[in-house]
Amino acid sequence: MAPDIAYAALWAAITLYAVLGGADFGAGIWDAVTWMRLKPSERASLYGAIGPVWEANHVWLIFAIVLTFSAFPAGFAALATALWVPLLIALAGIVFRGAAFVFRAYGPEATRDGHRWSAAFGLASFATPLCFGAAAGAIGGGARSAASGATLDFAKPLPVIGALLAATACAYLAAVYLTREGATHHSEDLVGAWRRRALAAGIVAGVLAVAGVVAMSAGESPIWPGFRDRAWPIALVSAAGAATSIVALWRRRFTLAAGAAAVAVGSITAAWGIAQHPYLLPPIASTADHAPDRVLRALLWATAAGAVVLLPSLAFLFRLFKSMPKA
Repeated sequence: MAPDIAYAALWAAITLYAVLGGADFGAGIWDAVTWMRLKPSERASLYGAIGPVWEANHVWLIFAIVLTFSAFPAGFAALATALWVPLLIALAGIVFRGAAFVFRAYGPEATRDGHRWSAAFGLASFATPLCFGAAAGAIGGGARSAASGATLDFAKPLPVIGALLAATACAYLAAVYLTREGATHHSEDLVGAWRRRALAAGIVAGVLAVAGVVAMSAGESPIWPGFRDRAWPIALVSAAGAATSIVALWRRRFTLAAGAAAVAVGSITAAWGIAQHPYLLPPIASTADHAPDRVLRALLWATAAGAVVLLPSLAFLFRLFKSMPKA
């Protein structure tokens, strides 16, 4: 029971990181792909939306890493060995993204080198979800044993689709959230601009999600049986959330659109975790090879105690900064 609870906590953290941190990466993606076309007001809304809370969202990634190597050390070793290249690039992206964001806004070179820091911020924001998505797709494609450890094939369709889906889903979340913020602050120009981008990104993400399911079923993915037998209802929830979000955007019901978009992206991540259970790296590392029970119990009690402090604190942080009037 304890290993399954730890596995569920791990995927809950990954899901929250996708929904909350993914929107921050998406803001950077829009900064990159529309670099020369963003109006000053659009760029200000983008940076203003993520500025106060973007660092806090990384708590879910940190928790997922700590939980994995504490509860499933063998699985962590296999993942770190097989995924060290994309994870190293993603880590570098997180570091350079944060540095570029701060230097662009507050550094002494902010005015002179603003475009340079914007480019660095956008590139790092793009690279990180691409690497995370490619890693997820490669894990879903299954690993092979080798003398030096597990190896993964990144040249298959599933890692490519996973990379594109991760980046597009982040961009979709960011655009939907920014549309809602524009409506909250009664800025029709911002609403129109971000609404068009949200609709486009949502449609592309839906196509990529369907392509991912097709790639799983057509290939030799070891997680396809779990998806077919257990996870498909969660995938339907994701599809319903995406459809609701698109319709709500079209009908200008932006709070509903934001909530439905979060459900759509979060359900994709949850479905992946359910389909993959009990494996961390199919078919090599699973929850069967876990830390001693006393370690798991202590870890879960510590997680529960931390949640009592962390969740209200984060809720207060979001409420405090998101309720502040924009300059």
